[in-house]
Amino acid sequence: MLQLDPAGTQNVASQTGDTLEFDQHSVNENARTEFQPGFTITNNGDNSVGVYIDDSPIDVGTDGILEFEDSNGQSITTNNPTSDAPEILQLEADGGADSENINVIIDLTNDAKNGTDLENITEITIYAEDDLNP
Repeated sequence: MLQLDPAGTQNVASQTGDTLEFDQHSVNENARTEFQPGFTITNNGDNSVGVYIDDSPIDVGTDGILEFEDSNGQSITTNNPTSDAPEILQLEADGGADSENINVIIDLTNDAKNGTDLENITEITIYAEDDLNP
């Protein structure tokens, strides 16, 4: 079981149950904005897992306006997860307390993108799969 917690987001994230919501009104619509960290993922389960964020929604991922990176700056977005993919974040069971800070990057520097494009991203999904753990 994964636990999500807002982290260092300067009051731009709120949490309701298992859902984190970011307030886009705190984002400059002509800049690259980074929340480091934006949130923390904790593995509270009994099994080690590979974690990733699905980048199949339009504008999510390394070529999009919304990107997610681990604390080392490695993207954790993919739509083709394999256990040896660099985008898979490994969280060990270790008594159920392995955590990783996740950076949230919002890049609206492309003239073709703006806050409306960001508004169109209404949700992302974080996956944790034990068969992705090498």
